[in-house]
Amino acid sequence: MNDSPASLEQTLLALPRNERARMASRLIASLDDAAETDTAAVQAAWIEEADRRYRAYLDGKEPAYAADEVIRDLLREND
Repeated sequence: MNDSPASLEQTLLALPRNERARMASRLIASLDDAAETDTAAVQAAWIEEADRRYRAYLDGKEPAYAADEVIRDLLREND
C-alpha cells in the first residue's frame, strides 16, 4: 500500500461526497485541537514565567514599578 500524501489525496477524492465531507470535517477538527494544545502550552509557559518573576520580586531580586510610572515612560519613548 502506498501511503504517500498524493496517493492518500487521490484515494480520498475518489470517496463519495458525504464521506469526503466527513473526512474534511475531521481533518479541520484535528487542526483546531492542535491549536488548542498550542494555546494551552503557551498559556502554561506564561503562567510559569509570571510565577518566576513574582518569586524574584518577593525575594528582592526584581524591583517593582508603579503602573503610572511605567505608562508615562512608555508614552515618553513613543513620542
